[in-house]
Amino acid sequence: MGTLSYDHLSGQPGGGSLATVQLQKSLPLGVGYGYLLQGQAGPQNRQIADFQYQGPYGEYELDYSRLLGRNSTHLNLSGGLAGIGGHLYATRPVEDSYALIRVPGVKGVTGYDSNQSMGRTNSHGDLFMPNLLSNYGNDLSINTQNIPMDYAVEATRRIVATPYRGGAVVTFPVHRLQAFIGRLEVRSAGKTVIPAYGELTVRIQSKKFSSPLGRHGEFYFESLPVGGWPAVVDYQGGECKFNFTVPSSKERFVRMGIVPCVMR
Repeated sequence: MGTLSYDHLSGQPGGGSLATVQLQKSLPLGVGYGYLLQGQAGPQNRQIADFQYQGPYGEYELDYSRLLGRNSTHLNLSGGLAGIGGHLYATRPVEDSYALIRVPGVKGVTGYDSNQSMGRTNSHGDLFMPNLLSNYGNDLSINTQNIPMDYAVEATRRIVATPYRGGAVVTFPVHRLQAFIGRLEVRSAGKTVIPAYGELTVRIQSKKFSSPLGRHGEFYFESLPVGGWPAVVDYQGGECKFNFTVPSSKERFVRMGIVPCVMR
């Protein structure tokens, strides 16, 4: 909102009175605009109009003044380039410190600095924030309402201290909620066995994901990363080791069909 003020002074040196009307709006912390409109009536009649826009890629200012019948107009443009997180970002001037908010792969997520909106993440899930305070705990957060319902979010707020004229990549980990369903068969010496009521365990780096097997070898997993991972089937007939391949898919439920474990 703008602020309107009015001042009236009489008995000015040289005689007469002075009246000033001013309307202004300050620039926000993030993207937005501000302005100053001022009119002064009296012996030194003047008018001032200043408009500022603070965008994601620069700052723009148009200034007009009229004093004693003379007009003056100025246009100021400023911006910069910053490299962080493996990319270059066009930005408004960096005066102190900066950060890159990263919500991997999720576009349109609003990022905040001390609860003030600073913009939205791009198609890669990145948002450059150019005006942090160095050597100070900056309160950075994201709006979870912008994240699709089929994603899980591990954190929504971080307190980050960045160096002077330096920056930091601040990642808010998310992962897509997907269900992987299918049936498991154990194949050995030309025979196929259904490992009913056994257990399938998939090792992904340092984590283990397990699923009980149904009567027909049915399994169910959630949120497995794409790739080939070592797996083992424990069932009444013994143990079978194989490589469990997680396919890339955008579907919420990924039907993998029959997955064979071939004993060697």
